[in-house]
Amino acid sequence: MFDEGGSYVSSATGDNFRNYDEQVVNAAAGVVQAKLYAFPNVSLTPAMRDEETTCLIIGGKYNGSSTTTYYRVNVCPAAGQQSLKANGAYTVNITNVTAAGETDPGDAYDHTQLRMDYTLNEWDDSFLGTYVFDKDGNGLAVSQREVVFSEKGNQTVQLEVFTIRSSTAPISGNWTVGTPQGADAASFSSQKVSGNRYLRVTALNKNETATDRAAVVTVSWGSINLNINLTQLNPTSYMGGIKLQPSDLWFMMAGGTKEICVNLQGNFSGITRADITTSVLYPGSDTGWLTLGPGTTPDNLAAGLLYYNVRASNNASALSRLADIKFVVAQGVLIATAQASVTQSTTAPTDPLVRQLTMRLLEKTGSTYTDKGLVSENFQLFKGLPTGQSTAKDLHFSIISCDYLKYKMIIHSSQAWKIVPTGYAATGLTFSQMNDPGDKNNKKEVYISATSDLLTGWDGAFYLEYEDGVQVEFSVHQQGVFGTLVAHSGGADGSIYYYGTFLMNNKLWLDRNIGAIVGQDGIKGYFSNQPNTGITSVTDAKGVYLTRAQANTACPPGFRLPKRTAGSGEWDWVYNEMKWSTATGNAASGGVSYKNVWYVTYSENPLKRWFLPVCGHSSATTLTSGDYWSQEVGYLYFYSNNGGKSLNTSDTSFGLSVRCVRGS
Repeated sequence: MFDEGGSYVSSATGDNFRNYDEQVVNAAAGVVQAKLYAFPNVSLTPAMRDEETTCLIIGGKYNGSSTTTYYRVNVCPAAGQQSLKANGAYTVNITNVTAAGETDPGDAYDHTQLRMDYTLNEWDDSFLGTYVFDKDGNGLAVSQREVVFSEKGNQTVQLEVFTIRSSTAPISGNWTVGTPQGADAASFSSQKVSGNRYLRVTALNKNETATDRAAVVTVSWGSINLNINLTQLNPTSYMGGIKLQPSDLWFMMAGGTKEICVNLQGNFSGITRADITTSVLYPGSDTGWLTLGPGTTPDNLAAGLLYYNVRASNNASALSRLADIKFVVAQGVLIATAQASVTQSTTAPTDPLVRQLTMRLLEKTGSTYTDKGLVSENFQLFKGLPTGQSTAKDLHFSIISCDYLKYKMIIHSSQAWKIVPTGYAATGLTFSQMNDPGDKNNKKEVYISATSDLLTGWDGAFYLEYEDGVQVEFSVHQQGVFGTLVAHSGGADGSIYYYGTFLMNNKLWLDRNIGAIVGQDGIKGYFSNQPNTGITSVTDAKGVYLTRAQANTACPPGFRLPKRTAGSGEWDWVYNEMKWSTATGNAASGGVSYKNVWYVTYSENPLKRWFLPVCGHSSATTLTSGDYWSQEVGYLYFYSNNGGKSLNTSDTSFGLSVRCVRGS
C-alpha cells in the first residue's frame, strides 16, 4: 500500500508486503480524513489474517473514554466479497460504533467480531453515480446526485436507480423515494416511474425570484439512504440558454444572404461575440457552401442580441442542400448551444410558380368525419361565432370533445414550405405534416386537430411559409364548443352553432340556451319576457323550444341536460341557490337592483351572477316563466312576476328551453 505521496514502505520482516502502518492521521473537528492508494485486489471470501483482504485499522476513543482502542474495517461490504478496481475511488463512512475496540492494533487485525457499522461509497464513472453499500453488501446507486435546473418551469430529469442485493443478507422489497424536503420543496416533485428502474424529478414552476431554489430528495432502500440535491437557478444566476431567430433559414437555388439573431437568455452579463463559437455541420459531401460573418444589424450586448449574416452560394447541383449552423456560447464553466437548420432548394426565381392553398372543414359524426366544404363557406353559415372570427383565415376547435372539428389544408406548391405555429398553437395543435420540399405535380394534405380538451380556452396562430418568404397566417381559437342544432319547434336548419362556456359550482355550463346566438355575461346577452326588469332584453339570446325527445339529443358533444337529483343534480343546486329580486329590486338586502329577475350568485370574489332567461314555452312564447328540461323526467320551472319556482317531476308535451352542462 502507498501513501498519498506514492511512497511504498515494506514491513521489517518483508513477509507481509501488503501491510502499511506508516501514516497516522488525527481527527480534526470530529472527522478523520486520510487518503491511501492500494493495488487492485479481489478477495471472494475475506477472512482474518488471510493476507489477501485490504483492510484499515482505525483507532479511536469510544464513548468518551480516554483510552484509544482499535478496530478493523475491510474495504468492502462487511458481509460481502472484496473487489478493488483499478482507477477506482472508495470512501469508508463510519456510521456507528457499537463497543470499545482492541487495545492493540494487531489484536484488532485478528478480531472476528465487527464492532463498527459503516457504508462504502464506490465511484463508478460508467454512470457517474455512487454506490453506497450497507454492512451486509447490499448496494444502492442513483445515476445523478446533483440535478440543476434552469429558471424555466416544468422541467423534468429522469434518473436511473441501481441496486445490488447481498448474497448472504439481501434487502427485501424495493427502493422508495421521499417527497422533496427543504424551504423550496413545494417548487419540486419526485416520483418513481417504469417500475423500479427510474426516478423522475421535476422543477414545477418558473423561478422568477432573485435567489436559487433548493431541495433534497431521498432515495431509500433498507438502511441505505441517498440524498439527491435539486437546484433551480434564478434568472440572474447564469445564462439561461440561446434562442435563435429565426430557428431555420431557407435559400433558393441562387443563394444569397440572410441574417440570424443569437438571442441570449437569462444573465448574459459579460458575454461578447468573442465568447460565441460558430460551426457549420454538413450531412453529406456537398460542403463549404455556407459562410458566416457579422450581421448587418449592429449587436446589442445590453439586450443580449448578436447578429450574424449567413451567405449561401449558388446551388448548381440537382439536389437540395441541407446544413446546420451551431452556435456555442461559453460563460465560465457553463456552455449553451443552439442549432439552426438551413435548406437550399433547386428552385430558381425564374421557374414557373405553382401555389394553391385551400382549407376544408371536417365534422365528426360517430367515428368518421364528413367533409363540410371550404372553411370560408362554412364559417359564414355558423351561428353564434364571436364577432370577427368567421373569415377564411379563422379556425375553431371545441374545448370539450376537441376532435369534433378538424381541418384539412391542401397545399399545392412548387416551392418548399413549412408550418410555423406561434403562441399556444405550438402545443395546442397537432399537424400531420410540418414541412415539404415542394412538388409542382402533386398536392399535399395536412390534417390539423386540437391536442386536448380544456376547461379554459386559448387563441393562437400559425403561418404557412414558402421558401421565397411569403407567409399565409391563420388565427386559431379553442374557446367554446360546437353542435349541430337538432329539429325544434321552429324547424331545423342543420347549422352548426357555437356556444361559449363558463364555470359555475365547479361545473362547465354553456353560456347560452340551445339555439341562441348571443352568449350571456351577467346582464349582457340576457333575454326575458318580463317587460319591467331594468335589463335590456336581447332576442338573439332566447334560443329555441325543444320537445322532450328533441332535448335529449340537443346538447353539443361532451355536454348533457342538467340533472335535478336532490343533493347532486345541477338543477337541484340552481333551484336552491336561485333568488328572486322581487318586483322592486332588493339591492338593500345584498341582492340586485334589477326587478323581476331570477339570479344565482356563483362567485363572491370577483362577484359573478347568472341571470336566468325567462323564455316561456312553445305554447305560450310570451309567458313570464322559465321552463328548462332536466336529464331525468321533469324540468325546472320558475315565474318572474311572483317568485314562484319548482322542480317538476313529470314531463310536459310543450317545447321547453334547454341549457347544457358538461357530462355524459
